[in-house]
Amino acid sequence: MLKQQSLIWETPSQNSQDSMPIGGGGIGLNVWFENGELLVYFQQSGNFDEHNGFPKQGRLRISNTTSDWAELTSFKQELNSQKATIQISIVDQEEVKTDFLVWVNTSHSVYHIEYSSSKEQLLSVAYESWRYEDKLSKAQDQSTYIFTERNDIFAYWMYPKDLIRHKDVITQDSNSIRWWHQNDNADLAFDKEMDQQGFCNHKQDLFNPQRDLVFGGSLVAKGMQGTTSREGEYLGTPFKALCLKGPSLPNMQRIDVYCCCEQVPDISSWHHAVDKLIGTYNDLDYSAHKQATQAWWAKFWQRSWIDIQAKEQDAQINAEIDQVSRNYRWFRFMQGFNVNGNFPLKFNGGLVTYDSGLVGYVEDQRDLSAVREVEAQKAKTLDGAQQIEANENLRIERDFGPDYRAWGGGSITPQNQRLLYWPLLKSGDFDLFEPQFSWYKDTLETTELRSQLAFGHDGCSYTEQINNFGLPIGSHFGWERPKSMGLGQQINRSCDDHYSTQLEFAFMMLEYQRYSQQSITEYLPFIQSAAQFFFSHYEYLAANDGREAYDENGHLHIFPSSGLESYKEASNPNDVTCGLRNIYQGLLRLEDISAEQRTLFELRLSKIPPLIHRQYNGYTTIAPAYDWAEINNVELPQMYPVYPYQEFGVGLEGLQIARDTWEHSCNEIYGQRSYASWHQDGIFCAHLGLVEEAKQVLICKLGDGGRRFPAFWGPGHDWTPDHNWGGTGMIQLQEMLVQDKAGKIVLLPCWPKNWDVDFKLHLGLGTTLECEVKNGEIINLVIEPKARMQDIETDFELNLTNVTEAV
Repeated sequence: MLKQQSLIWETPSQNSQDSMPIGGGGIGLNVWFENGELLVYFQQSGNFDEHNGFPKQGRLRISNTTSDWAELTSFKQELNSQKATIQISIVDQEEVKTDFLVWVNTSHSVYHIEYSSSKEQLLSVAYESWRYEDKLSKAQDQSTYIFTERNDIFAYWMYPKDLIRHKDVITQDSNSIRWWHQNDNADLAFDKEMDQQGFCNHKQDLFNPQRDLVFGGSLVAKGMQGTTSREGEYLGTPFKALCLKGPSLPNMQRIDVYCCCEQVPDISSWHHAVDKLIGTYNDLDYSAHKQATQAWWAKFWQRSWIDIQAKEQDAQINAEIDQVSRNYRWFRFMQGFNVNGNFPLKFNGGLVTYDSGLVGYVEDQRDLSAVREVEAQKAKTLDGAQQIEANENLRIERDFGPDYRAWGGGSITPQNQRLLYWPLLKSGDFDLFEPQFSWYKDTLETTELRSQLAFGHDGCSYTEQINNFGLPIGSHFGWERPKSMGLGQQINRSCDDHYSTQLEFAFMMLEYQRYSQQSITEYLPFIQSAAQFFFSHYEYLAANDGREAYDENGHLHIFPSSGLESYKEASNPNDVTCGLRNIYQGLLRLEDISAEQRTLFELRLSKIPPLIHRQYNGYTTIAPAYDWAEINNVELPQMYPVYPYQEFGVGLEGLQIARDTWEHSCNEIYGQRSYASWHQDGIFCAHLGLVEEAKQVLICKLGDGGRRFPAFWGPGHDWTPDHNWGGTGMIQLQEMLVQDKAGKIVLLPCWPKNWDVDFKLHLGLGTTLECEVKNGEIINLVIEPKARMQDIETDFELNLTNVTEAV
């Protein structure tokens, strides 16, 4: 059954890195108590400025002007996951007790700070902004890569001109403060990149998330009054603040912060939207909002859970496994913040990043010697172990303020984003898919038009590193590029010819339908277009080259392509062919397709190239592709037939081929094997039934991240918090427990016999499975619908007297 979880701190924090996350309704908060003051960063999904940056809303600061909170006799800060609240209780030197309760509405982008005191005190609440004036962003040396300020607006990384980062507006009345950023429609990244890529005659009719966008909010504190503005500096970043002051009384009072992100014809319409949002708390009782939010979280936690109790000989390992169980829940908690969000949850920090100068590798207290040894042995370099140690000890210096994150702004990196969304299937968090899936629906027209303009054929073309409006980011398309380059080419080598993640998200939508049993009619145009592109594109390229598009067996020749970002100028890469095969098989499973569609899908399925094998050091293995020119990165397309496409693995034919692939041919260059960030080693091990290796990776993957909040991992390849790190760990743990493939439920396919576990997860066909394991035996098993009991396969002993079926 579900285990309650809280995190308690009994001392204040040193800085924003030591913050607690909380969120809901598409906003995320970092909350911490530092040097006698309560501070809150808050960020809203979809807040994209004219340059497609993704800034925070601001910072809130609450201080006491009556007594000194820097000297306390008692301090307690508690994050309650079940209620999604942060409770802070302090007692000062005069024995005055003050309580704060922070919670976020899941239905609206609103958060609240309730407060009370044992004695009347005078409190100050300040809204702080570091965007109080226009700032010049100078064009930067293109030879410096991610260590530049421009990486925060990644589309402009190589932009050869200076930019003006436009300021916000901040106003104040008697008991409230209001701020907003109104995008300058004459200076939009959308227009620059549409013109750059040949869309100047079409852009007025396409999805544009920047035009007429206003984001900001309002701080309302009844009983407080406006005072003065002030200036200050936090961690090297200057700010200006507007302040309200008022008494803290024994009865409960509150501060309400309303966030609003709207595309409106004028600023007065945005103010009306904010006032309407504030009005919801007059029309509907405050306590009803609070109860509805707590009810949402209660339902969220009842959907699924995983609770592990290890029984290893080593007490340290048992403690680390307890961290795994706990941090799985904390990461899932952060995923829940984006319910009703305007935009997909970002892989590089989500909604809870903190000051960039604090981001960097931290000392890792875990014993990673076994993992280092394995990686060093696999790495084809003489100094593999030294490189690993150097990478882990790297310190990153990127002190560009609170808004900055690497790979930042409104760009989408689908190859990373997918790792946040795959685990939502088994956790049953189907409502959290909506922002990501809707983005594909919103941008479909643009990506189909790109195929027409660039290649003259149909089908959508979603590249890697794509902007929120559907075009490749300007820096990868090339701000300064040879005139001979066609519109379909990108100057960035990693992303050129790389379209396979549109197949993976299309497959994810089909799996979403299979798991949730909900309609995907609105997403079918994208799914079909994503697959259609490959037939249209490679027929077009073959015709241009004067060669046949199909081989002697009638199979499409997919060339030149890319095995993920790694295997370049590839022919028939297996991540592409597996994606196409699984999409058409999934479409054929749908009940509401027409006879004409069925005939087309069956024909397309027959023309997909078969999976490619190769001999590698004497072993038959899965190949990345039929052939390729070079290896450009460290992804492993040869393992995609194992996951996400599950054509190989435990319970399926060819398991030994897949294991030999993992053991012998996934180390062609240094860095392909790793537990960090988006690396999927643990997921592959789970599907191959490699229990001991999966255990090692899981402990490294979901162990404490080295910061005060234990699920703030990274930066890995991305940022801190590295949500790819959490997503891959979450998937691995789920897949170690249960896999749903080829109509079979493979139960505990990669689970240590000496780890007790109690879990509830979701599976295909609308199935839920509850299972409890003790001492290597399944002592409780509940499955719904009960007919799926016959599909279960497991090597664990069943104590049949305790096995039940859900009615």
